[in-house]
Amino acid sequence: RAPVVPSSAIPQNFAPKPGQAARREIDVACAKGDTAAAFAAFDAAVESGEPLQPHSFNVLLHLCSGGTSTGGNYKDDAKTAKVVVPPKDAVHPERANAIFNKMVELDVQRTEMTYTALARIEAASGEPRRALDVVKRLIDERLTPKLRTFAPALHAFCMKGDIEGALEAEAEIANAGIEISEAEYGALLVAYADAGRWEDGLALLRRMREEIRTLSAPLVESTRRFFDAHPGWRVEESAAVDEATGAA
Repeated sequence: RAPVVPSSAIPQNFAPKPGQAARREIDVACAKGDTAAAFAAFDAAVESGEPLQPHSFNVLLHLCSGGTSTGGNYKDDAKTAKVVVPPKDAVHPERANAIFNKMVELDVQRTEMTYTALARIEAASGEPRRALDVVKRLIDERLTPKLRTFAPALHAFCMKGDIEGALEAEAEIANAGIEISEAEYGALLVAYADAGRWEDGLALLRRMREEIRTLSAPLVESTRRFFDAHPGWRVEESAAVDEATGAA
């Protein structure tokens, strides 16, 4: 029979790190998309005074913003990643506010992921201006934004028909040295179509011609919608092109 090793002989590095138990509970709940269990684990940790790791705060905020998580990793899955502005009923703004306030209270390090989640929530709540203000706060804290941090504001402005707000968001993106993607071009095209801003839409298309080589299916649909909104134009499924001259 193996000898019994006294507990005093067990190396200290085998002791669980503070907040590790809560992290496991939160990760498991988020992986299942179980918001009730994730929030209950957070409440229990706060009530007991168990310190929470920055990861736990961020994965909770990601869940609040309509995201999902697998294996303790709070990156968007393929389906969620395409949803720039989540449905309003998929976000939890009050919970997110409480979680973020606790981060501030405990002086937990915020990251770009923290503010991206908050921007998504504001956009889903129909508040693109607040979503853009979230990004500005991130910059004030000397953090580096990504396109996904700005995108919710731009898309939400477009959804509300506020083109000037969308262009302001696009200017902020450019000032940060970031290029917009096909999703943003598509959102702007649809907004121009809905507003009847034909010349602005054509200018955007000319810009797209220089910056995008091949249109994805969603951008093709946005382009079709733009031309369908103007009488006398139509979009053909295909066109013959002279390989020598490039003429259609």
